[in-house]
Amino acid sequence: MKRLHTHITAGLAALSMLGSLAFFLLIFTAGFLPSKVQATPGMIPFGGRITVYNPVSVITGCPSHTVIFDYVTLRPVGIALLPSSQLHEFGNLFTPGVHVLGEYVPTPFPTCTTPYLVFPIFQVGTSLIP
Repeated sequence: MKRLHTHITAGLAALSMLGSLAFFLLIFTAGFLPSKVQATPGMIPFGGRITVYNPVSVITGCPSHTVIFDYVTLRPVGIALLPSSQLHEFGNLFTPGVHVLGEYVPTPFPTCTTPYLVFPIFQVGTSLIP
């Protein structure tokens, strides 16, 4: 009986120590982690719904890009995936109705003659389905 009591006491002490460690880590990291997601300095945040995917067009002088209705600016915006772009989550940039969230470089492609601006993507994530 005494041995069982010793094991139970040791187990409770270990649980107490783990609980204290978890509480310490929670309080310690809360001071260093941002309270909200912040945009990368120099980048423009966007979020919206894909309306259409446009392949490369010689007529408009644009690279392949996706047109979204941007909920931030409340206007259509073209976003172009580059080799340097960071693609997160499902990477579904071609299906109308899919939602996207990310950041683009603030300088649009100067050769595009579309009625909307087309920007290079810095990073983006998408929903799986519309």
